[in-house]
Amino acid sequence: MDDSFVFFFFKYSKDVLKRLSGLQKQGIMCDVRITMEGEEFQFFLNILSASSDYFFAMFIFFMKESKQREVTITGVDKDSMKMILGFIYTGEIVLDWSNVEPILQGANLMLVQSVKDACGRFLESRLNVKNCLGIQNLAETYACPKLWTTTNTFIYQNFLHVAESEEFMNLDEKQIQTLIQSDEISVENEEKVYEALVGWINYDLENRRQFFPLLMEDIRLPLVSPYYLVDVVEHEELFNTSPRCKELLLEAQHYHLLPDRRQHLDTTRTRPRNYERFHEILIAIFFYGDYHNQSTAQRYDVRQKEWHNMPNMLTRRSKHGSVEVDGHVYIVGGYDGQNTLNSIECFSLQAGRDSWNSTEVQPMHDRRSFPSALVVDDEMYVLGGYDGNDTLRSVECYSFTTLEWTQVTPMCTPRSNAGACVFNNKIYLVGGWDGISLNSVECFDMASQLWQRMPSLPRPTTGVRCCFLSFQSTNEQKQPKHRGSRGHMCIMC
Repeated sequence: MDDSFVFFFFKYSKDVLKRLSGLQKQGIMCDVRITMEGEEFQFFLNILSASSDYFFAMFIFFMKESKQREVTITGVDKDSMKMILGFIYTGEIVLDWSNVEPILQGANLMLVQSVKDACGRFLESRLNVKNCLGIQNLAETYACPKLWTTTNTFIYQNFLHVAESEEFMNLDEKQIQTLIQSDEISVENEEKVYEALVGWINYDLENRRQFFPLLMEDIRLPLVSPYYLVDVVEHEELFNTSPRCKELLLEAQHYHLLPDRRQHLDTTRTRPRNYERFHEILIAIFFYGDYHNQSTAQRYDVRQKEWHNMPNMLTRRSKHGSVEVDGHVYIVGGYDGQNTLNSIECFSLQAGRDSWNSTEVQPMHDRRSFPSALVVDDEMYVLGGYDGNDTLRSVECYSFTTLEWTQVTPMCTPRSNAGACVFNNKIYLVGGWDGISLNSVECFDMASQLWQRMPSLPRPTTGVRCCFLSFQSTNEQKQPKHRGSRGHMCIMC
């Protein structure tokens, strides 16, 4: 009978790395010196070689450094290089907008794939229409294929908004050509692609006018509405000064005037783009988990009037909060059947991803089920809830700029499962539960960071949902000079 027992100590490798890091910082038993910008550091040759193919090649193969054990590194930012070398000993690295590019550059040179992957995940999680082209350029420059694919998909799926960005306007003609040649652009019609091109030309008309005939070859002008051809394209001054553009316009006119001859006009300009993805970007209603602590998620397609299954969440949970920010759905806290949670999961609706991510936002300070959650500007507020023992007064705020949680002034009354809404830079919290249903209402002024009690509800209620309805009175509509915004808070019990 085999009575052997395999014991695996999960912290062993981490403890060893921690000890090695301490020895390295003290310069004890180090056997290689690295100089960067005049500053000298001591390291363990074996650790560097095992962690980086760059150092492995340097010290193992036929390079002069393999014998002298003294290395001078140039072409890499010193602070970034120190962080990469620190990662080798700890497995941890702190990324932000100020350091991610030089760290990515250094990790690419030093062939530290784990750091490259971390930089890619950081950039991917912060992808938006204003920075996606720049991030794609970084992905191409530093050989990050997964990041490049994600940004490429994002750019095509969000082409209309990307085409309005400063980054788009600063592309060169070859980059513009690559974009507008693609079948993957998700637009409602070809007019949008044409308008994006004209906008790019007019941004620097004097220098870009010369590229218009070449780039118009990639606009599928025959697929443009005949009314648009007559009302807009024919009157474009850029067309009137280019013989080739006039030929392309004539081709489009023939396509519409002679439908029985369209089979003879089989060119890339007469082939529709893959617009299907455009129709998938629509309003949807999302449901996550349930009272039985499941990890399932579904969405409702308002256009098609159909339910669709989504990938399961990473953690079974119910009684959680949820918010949407820039095409990302965040699931906040909740209960997994055994424990109250402080974790956050994120699902992206934009970047072509099809999975949940639990590392994009750090866990909250407090565990919370039945929290109230909402977004104000670039910040997510999570209010109250139940931690498994007590109903909470505490409030936390997550900044999507600094990527940090901060504690906010606690509420006047502990409450969970309360309604929350925002109006005029103030958060209103309504009803909820603290052992009994509550009828109290309180308001948080984000300018003063203070809570104020408000008139109570007519009756106690929990699980309430509320929103603000803004309107103008009849008198205000008649007096434009004195118009003002008023609001009623609508409460759904």
